[in-house]
Amino acid sequence: MQGGIWGSKNKIGYGIFMFFNSLGFKLSFHMIHILTPKFPLKPELILCFLAMYTTYDTAVIAITPDGIRLFVNLTTAILPAVIALTAYCLAQFRKRLTERSTRP
Repeated sequence: MQGGIWGSKNKIGYGIFMFFNSLGFKLSFHMIHILTPKFPLKPELILCFLAMYTTYDTAVIAITPDGIRLFVNLTTAILPAVIALTAYCLAQFRKRLTERSTRP
């Protein structure tokens, strides 16, 4: 009987699952950060994010099969920066489009 993807020996399936799982997890942190700019307990919220982020990455690294460990480690390390950079670039692009459409 086959278990879940977490205990799978299928490296390709595990890698794909972990990529999208990590993407969703870290994108949700980014969205919560954007949606709570004036939250009075913002420092505590960021501390909670840091704790959950560290726990998630530690667990993922500990259970990743050896053949795909480098891919998963790099993905979980680089993904937050890529998400933030993409969001920034899209915001700049939207700003330029808005400025062009309002010119006479």
